[in-house]
Amino acid sequence: VVLSWNHFDGNLPDVLWSVPQLSFLDASGNNLTGVLSNLIASFNATHAVFNLSNNLFYGNLTSPVAKFSSIDLSRNYFQGPALNNTGTNVVIARNCLQSMPNQRSLEDCELFYTERGLTFYNDTALDPTQLPLPEPAPNSKKRQTFIMVGLFGGLGFIVLLIVVLVVLLKTCNEGNANRRRTANMGPFPEGVSSSPPKVSVNLSGLGESFAFEKMLQATNNFSDTNLIKHGHSGDLFRGTLEGGFPVVIKRVDLSSFRKETYMLELNFFSKASHPRLVTLLGHCLEHENEKLLVYKYMPNGDLSNSLYRSTTLEDDRLQSLDWITRLKIAIGAAEGLSYLHHECDPPLVHRDIQASSILLDD
Repeated sequence: VVLSWNHFDGNLPDVLWSVPQLSFLDASGNNLTGVLSNLIASFNATHAVFNLSNNLFYGNLTSPVAKFSSIDLSRNYFQGPALNNTGTNVVIARNCLQSMPNQRSLEDCELFYTERGLTFYNDTALDPTQLPLPEPAPNSKKRQTFIMVGLFGGLGFIVLLIVVLVVLLKTCNEGNANRRRTANMGPFPEGVSSSPPKVSVNLSGLGESFAFEKMLQATNNFSDTNLIKHGHSGDLFRGTLEGGFPVVIKRVDLSSFRKETYMLELNFFSKASHPRLVTLLGHCLEHENEKLLVYKYMPNGDLSNSLYRSTTLEDDRLQSLDWITRLKIAIGAAEGLSYLHHECDPPLVHRDIQASSILLDD
C-alpha cells in the first residue's frame, strides 16, 4: 500500500492494520498524526516493511516497533527514552527522543507539543546525570527577532507585489479596452471626414433576401418574448419561418449602431465559409435605418448556459456537459479559430472569444 506524499492528514486509519497479508506500507510525506503504539502492537506481520517518515506522529515508542523487518519513523515527533533493542531495522532520526543523536531541537519539540495541548517531557528533566547545556538567551532573542523581521518583511513584500500586479493588470485591461474601442471605430486620416470608408458587398452569395413583413411575422413583431439577448452589434431574436423552420434574426438599429457594423459582417460571410461558423441564411435590407441578418438557429444555446445545466423533470433536453462533450466543443472552437487565424486572407482575430460566443448545435 503506497500513500506517500499526498498531503493526507488526521490519524492513520485503523483498517490499514487489518489488511490481510499486508507486507509493505508507505505513508511517508503526509501530515498524518496520532499515537502509533497501540496500532503497531495489534499488528502481527513481523516481516512487514513500513515507512511512516515525514509525518506528525508523536508519543512514546514501545518495544513492538522493533519486531518488524524494517520501519522508518524518522522526521516525526516521538518523545521519551529510546528503545534499547532498536537495531538497523528501526530508523528514528529527527524526532524528540532522549539521549539520541540527530534529533530535533528542544525548542522545536516543545513548540509542537504545546501547540497541541500535549505534555512534552524534557530530556534534561528526566536524566539528571546529563547536565543541560546552557542556551545563550541573548542570541536566541536575536535569532527570534531576525526570524520575525524576516517573516513580516517577506509578508510585506508579498503584499506589495500583489498590489503592483493588480495595478498592472488593471492598467493593461484598460489599455486593451481602449485599443478595442479604437479598433472598432477605425483610424481616420487627418483632414478627412470622420466617416469610415464604405464597404461594398456582393449580396448574391449571402443567402436569401427576406421581406421585412416575413421578419415581423417570424418574430411576432420582434416581441420581448422572442428576444434572446442584446448583442454587441445588434439585438438577437428567436424566429420561425414558414414551415416551422427556426432561425435567429439579428436586428441592427442604425440609430444605435454604425452602418459598417452589419456591412462588415456581410463582407465577412461573403468571403468566409467553415462548418464551425454559424451559417448566415439571409438578410433583409429594405429599411434604411434598420437592417436584419438571418442566421441558423442553434438549438442548445451558448456554452456559458450549458456547462452546468442540470436535468429537471420539466426540461431534460440537455444535461450537464460531460468531459467528452466538453472536449469535442473545445476542439470545434479551436478548429473555427484556426480557420480565422490561418486560412482567412487577411487573417482575422475574434478578440472576444468566451463561452457565450460559442454556440452549440444538436
